[in-house]
Amino acid sequence: MVNGDHADIFKPIWTSGWFTNHGPIARRLEKELTARSGFRECVLVGVEAIGVVMALDCLIGKICVPNHCSMTINAQSFLNKTLCSDARGADWLVIRSSLEVTNKATERQKIALYLSDAASIQTYTALLLKDELSAKILAQTANLILFPMRSGFTIDSQGGVAILLSDAGLAAHLRNVRSSYGAGAPVSVGKTANGRISEAQCLLALSGLNVSPGN
Repeated sequence: MVNGDHADIFKPIWTSGWFTNHGPIARRLEKELTARSGFRECVLVGVEAIGVVMALDCLIGKICVPNHCSMTINAQSFLNKTLCSDARGADWLVIRSSLEVTNKATERQKIALYLSDAASIQTYTALLLKDELSAKILAQTANLILFPMRSGFTIDSQGGVAILLSDAGLAAHLRNVRSSYGAGAPVSVGKTANGRISEAQCLLALSGLNVSPGN
């Protein structure tokens, strides 16, 4: 039930009659996030944990995750691959802070930046709100950013996650998995059943960016 204080926020949803499964407000949010972040692709997922599993499962090669990153470690049981904590020989490095990006990667390695704590989410949100050049510079350094839309970004703490990247092939793979169609072998329903983001989540996220869904 939506109370009177927030009922007006959801009028665009009542008007369109589109409540979930990647509707027009979700597409508007993806467009806004790509424009502000400097990435060419944005894949929205309704639940952060599923978005993390999707992203890790779709990356090709050996993936190194930090020992302290609990969600990526917990995701191990859902993956068809093995994660490691040794960066030597890794194809992908999963890191938590944008400050680590330039210090961690070699020329051969790719960076997946997972903003898993409140401070890093709020810092990146501030960059997106101001549309600063530094957000676009980060997009030239990291290959993929997992941006949970929580910690003050919306009035709803379950805001889902935006996967920001510029690799069109990887983005298509992620969208395919999110839609439960799979890419090649069938995809487990457990990984994708809650992947579709709702229009309400996206409307709240757009409000956090001070953007009207009709703009």
